[in-house]
Parts: sequence; structure tokens; C-alpha cells
Amino acid sequence: MTFCKDRDWRGLYRQSHDLWCPDAYSHPAKMAPALCFKIIEHLEELGLLARDSVILDPLAGIGTTALAGCLKGYRCITLELEPKFIALQEKNREYVERKTYRELDWEILQGDARKLSGIIRERCVAITSPPYQTGEGKSNKYSGNVVNLNQQVVSRNRPGHIAPNQKARQIRYADQGDGNIGNLPDRER
Repeated sequence: MTFCKDRDWRGLYRQSHDLWCPDAYSHPAKMAPALCFKIIEHLEELGLLARDSVILDPLAGIGTTALAGCLKGYRCITLELEPKFIALQEKNREYVERKTYRELDWEILQGDARKLSGIIRERCVAITSPPYQTGEGKSNKYSGNVVNLNQQVVSRNRPGHIAPNQKARQIRYADQGDGNIGNLPDRER
């Protein structure tokens, strides 16, 4: 297995990429576009993303993962529960399409990520950065998770670290607003 060598993962939240419409800045836990591009490039180097791969973000928020994936030439699918973030994804897609003069290969779906296997039937590589609370109740919104649909953790707190036999752990979401995924039960009753 290859680990990150000679890579600089620091400062990615300070880099500027004009990928979001002005309204999207209201999202409380956006993944930095530079971090997303870096994760995609590293997965390519490791051979975990091939040219025909489909990138899925099952907790998509404003769609940064899809924006980066589409700009790198991948087909992308986003799944988001909250209608306000679906609307921001659509605005962001239109914003980038206008700027780049090209149509992005991006399917936006509204749905519950807990039912992912019933919604997405094709093979995908999932890249997501959900806000969550640590076991101590401290919010950590900057940890990107890259998980294959078989629940193999490809990267968690150390971008580029490969843990092929580690199972994805349960995540508790930090935002406790009404209708937010953080208020939904872990399992359907």
C-alpha cells in the first residue's frame, strides 16, 4: 500500500477556488475545494480512481466534491437530504457551467444516505466530508472521509492514509437544527 510521501496537505483551506455561487458560502461546513482536488489526485495516483470511475458524495451539502470531480473529468452523483442544499448544488453547477462554458456530468439526487444501497445501484467511489462530533462532543468539520461502498475506509483524518481493513465508524453530526440529518435515528424504525 502506498502512503503519502512528499505531499503537502497543509494550507488547503486557505487556497482560493471560485467554484461556489455567493449563496453557497452560508453552508456551515464546506469542504475546501483544494482538499477535494488533492484527495481526487491522490486516489488517482493510488489507482483507486480510474477514468471510468463514478464519484459519489452521499452527504453532498453544496456539492464541492462533484464540482471538483466533474472539473477533473469524472461523472459525479450527489445525494443530499436537505432541499436548501439541493438548491445550492444546482446553483453551484450552473455557476461553474457558466464560468467554464461546459456542461458538468453531475446527477443531483435528493434522498437519505442511510438508504444509499437502495438508491445507488452502480459501482462508485464515495468521497465526502460530513461534519461530525468526536466522542468527546467536540465538533470536527474538517475531516474528509473517502469510503468505498463496501465500507472500506480509504482515508479518514490523515488524507492519503490507506486503511484497507478498517470499517467505517458511526458518525454523529454536529448540526442539531430541525430536519437536519443529525436529528434522524441511526436506523429506520
